[in-house]
Amino acid sequence: MHRQQVNYLLPEGPYWYNYISKKRATGDGEWQEAILGDMDQATFIKGGSIIPILLHEDCVALLTCYQDPIRLEVYLDEDDSAKGWLYADDGTSFDY
Repeated sequence: MHRQQVNYLLPEGPYWYNYISKKRATGDGEWQEAILGDMDQATFIKGGSIIPILLHEDCVALLTCYQDPIRLEVYLDEDDSAKGWLYADDGTSFDY
C-alpha cells in the first residue's frame, strides 16, 4: 500500500468530522500532519452540517440519476444539533 504525508488546517472552534472515518477531529487553527493510505483522504465536514449524498454508483451522468435515492449524513455540532436545506428539482423545469 502506498502512503503519503498530508498537511491540513482545520479552523479553530467548531467540531470537524473526517468524511471517510466519520470520527470527530479537533480544529485548533494550526497545521496538522497525517500519513494517509491510498484510500484515505484529508476531507472534513463542519459540525452542524447535513450533507445529502446521491446514491448513483451505476450512473454515468448526474442528470439521469436525480430520481435515485439519497442518504442524509448528519454531523452534529457542540450542541448536538445540525441543520441544512435540500433543494430538489425535476432536472428540467427549475420550477421551485
